[in-house]
Amino acid sequence: MMSMHIDGLDELSVSLAELSRLNDDQIWSIIEPAADVVKSKMREAIDRFFPKTEWTTGTLHDSIEVKRKISKSGAVYALVGPNNKKHPKILKGLRKMRRPRKKTIKGTNAEIWWILNYGSERIDATHWADTACDEADPEALQLLQDGFNRVLEEAGF
Repeated sequence: MMSMHIDGLDELSVSLAELSRLNDDQIWSIIEPAADVVKSKMREAIDRFFPKTEWTTGTLHDSIEVKRKISKSGAVYALVGPNNKKHPKILKGLRKMRRPRKKTIKGTNAEIWWILNYGSERIDATHWADTACDEADPEALQLLQDGFNRVLEEAGF
């Protein structure tokens, strides 16, 4: 039988094993700058797609935040989106003139986000969040690469 030897393969497997032991703070330091870019692009998209008028309050714009989450497997990840606080009723005077509806939306910022992005039977989809994520991709990927390289250099790779 023939034997095979590859120089450097053992060192590579040891390096990858050390790399897999990054702590949560190191991973978060890689992810957070990219998540902040996505947040700013989403806020810019809201301003572009839905300009402020006398009927808008800006609460969806202000509610977009970056949250540090931990998955069931223990991995750290960033969740960029609106907080789930109630959206204020901005049409109080006009609602009194309309017939009351049997079914209304609960009115949280997350629901407003969903309806404005994907639409409903009466509201056309704008895909503003999808557009914002697409615009943030190149810059966010570059920040992730830079952060990963920085962590590798700190670890001596």
